[in-house]
Amino acid sequence: MFVGDYNEKCDIYSFGIVLWEIYTTTQAFEQVSDNLPAFIHAVCDNNFRPEVPPDCPPCIAKLMTDCWQKNARARPSFDDIVHRLDDIMIEVSLSDPDGKKLWLDNFAGKVPKRQAQPSVCVSLSPSPS
Repeated sequence: MFVGDYNEKCDIYSFGIVLWEIYTTTQAFEQVSDNLPAFIHAVCDNNFRPEVPPDCPPCIAKLMTDCWQKNARARPSFDDIVHRLDDIMIEVSLSDPDGKKLWLDNFAGKVPKRQAQPSVCVSLSPSPS
C-alpha cells in the first residue's frame, strides 16, 4: 500500500495495526483486504481504522490510535513507543497499587538501552568460490 514517501512513520502506523491485531487476535481490515484500491481509499482517504475494543486498556488504546494518526508527523517515534510500552506493561500487569508504586519508583525506565548487536542472520546465497 505504498502511497507517497516511505519513512519511519509508515512503520509506526503498521506497528499500531499489529498491536491491534495482537490484542484482538483478529486480522485488521478483513472487510476490504481483498480489494487493494478500496483498501487504499478507505485507509488513506477516509481515515478508516479498526475499532478499538471497549475492553482494551486505555493506555493500549491510546498508543494504537496515536500510531494511526492520519497526519504522520503526529505519530509517536519508536523511542517514544518503547518508553510508553514500559509504562503500559506496568499499568496492565500490576494491579496492586503498592506494587505498582514500588515498580515505578525503583525500576521503570531504568533498564539500560540495548547496544546494537551485529547481525547474526546467515546469508542464504552461496558464497563465491
